[in-house]
Amino acid sequence: MLRFSGLVLAFLALTQSAVLPTLGAQTIAYSLDGGRIEGRIVGCAESTIVIESSTGKISLPFGALDRIQIADSQETQPPASGEGMVVATLVDGSSVVCQEFVGRDDRWTARSVSGSSWEFPKGTVETLLMGTPSTVLMREWRNAVQEERSSDEMVIARPSDSIDRASGMIVAMTQETVEFSFDGQVLQAPRAKLLGLMWFRSRERRVEPAIQVRMRDGSRWEAVSLSMGESMKGLKWKTPCGVEGAANWSDIQELNFSSANVVWLASQSPISRKTFQRSLLKDTVAGRDEMLGPRFYSADGNLDAKSQDLNFAGPGEISFRIPQGFRRFVAKLRRSEKSRYASTVRCQVWVGDEVAWTETLTHDQLEASLDIPVIPEKRLRIVVECDSDLLLGTQLSWQQPRLIR
Repeated sequence: MLRFSGLVLAFLALTQSAVLPTLGAQTIAYSLDGGRIEGRIVGCAESTIVIESSTGKISLPFGALDRIQIADSQETQPPASGEGMVVATLVDGSSVVCQEFVGRDDRWTARSVSGSSWEFPKGTVETLLMGTPSTVLMREWRNAVQEERSSDEMVIARPSDSIDRASGMIVAMTQETVEFSFDGQVLQAPRAKLLGLMWFRSRERRVEPAIQVRMRDGSRWEAVSLSMGESMKGLKWKTPCGVEGAANWSDIQELNFSSANVVWLASQSPISRKTFQRSLLKDTVAGRDEMLGPRFYSADGNLDAKSQDLNFAGPGEISFRIPQGFRRFVAKLRRSEKSRYASTVRCQVWVGDEVAWTETLTHDQLEASLDIPVIPEKRLRIVVECDSDLLLGTQLSWQQPRLIR
């Protein structure tokens, strides 16, 4: 469970109003339902943030927040690769832009562009990407990261935009070289020749939902606890894998709560997907479920999970595994406005082997809403059925389907 008690210090009790100027002239809070509130944070207690807006004080529960942003904050570009810039990815998903990265025996120290320092204990760093690779090399790197590993690996960049990979053990690292144990020999490889490093880590760990602390230099920290530093000029946090970080308010772009409070269904991989047989198609049509089955779609082309709706071109079903810690399923159903005719459809949500929700949309009913309890780790199955053989006007959109705590 996320430990939010430290946020009381992070966002200022009423007796600490002197800290507000370090947050900038204006703070914007966005709620999960699309609301927007401008003002200053003046209090936080019992999992609620209090915003002083132009209309008065407004209390916002953590569970209702999408993000809190510093107005006019702009992301800055990381430094050039020649200055030693690297991106460290932690086992909990945090992505940290580092100006310096050194250490040995799988214990590392790093420094940011702004001067913040961190320590990464043993077993917490999963990959280290060096410099700013070309598009081709970046694709090669991402493919390599996704593959299973049985040892540490050193990834060497070749002039032809190809890579070589050496398996062994990462021993130590200075600003100039990487010490790597390979086939019983210890080699010292120049860092300038490397694309990156990959450590052997277990792939079976569970992902713990966390607040995202997004930095102006492009870093993204996953945080399970937040607190204020003694100087009251910045924020401290701790990641799910135990790494502690800190930064001044001027280096922080926003705090994203939605990753801790909501899982957008579009971010999850379906367990199964199929379309129910149409009378004019044969059972043996290849790829029928992929062509006509439910799929996610964004009307404006935005690839963010929260911007994608679940579209049913006709009757069918799709299923997912409910993540641990999330106990409600929320969505709104809408018929396609392009259909001249509409058939009556029956919509169901199954949790495991039980029907958790059902709604029949008649030909003149355009929408329906649902907010139902679900059981973590059970199968969530979404079904659309129609008794008509013609299947006219059965296209449905499940808008912003999501799981919340």
